[in-house]
Amino acid sequence: MTFQTELPLTQAKKRGLIAAQACADAAERRNPGWVAEAYSAFVAYAKTAGAVRAFTTEDVRTATNVPPAPDARAWGSIAQRLKREGKIVACGFRGVVSSNGSPKVLWKLNPESK
Repeated sequence: MTFQTELPLTQAKKRGLIAAQACADAAERRNPGWVAEAYSAFVAYAKTAGAVRAFTTEDVRTATNVPPAPDARAWGSIAQRLKREGKIVACGFRGVVSSNGSPKVLWKLNPESK
């Protein structure tokens, strides 16, 4: 019997961040200004709906008028940027349609952010 070697969690997360950034870069090449538009839309959503209830990146993606990215993982890059900037914080998990019900991070507006 063979076993698949499991990547350490930190390496797996790093690979996910790299993939999300590559998807955002591809969206930007296809539609210049996409990253700035997606970022602004995410912030606006977080300040309105996200100030009241937890939300997923999919909630933001489906509620905005931002043109679709070639790969929806591009939105992960935007979420991670906002997390690094302290504008949103993770607060749990919820299954989402785009990932066949797999749990994804729930976000909320960081009350300490400006």
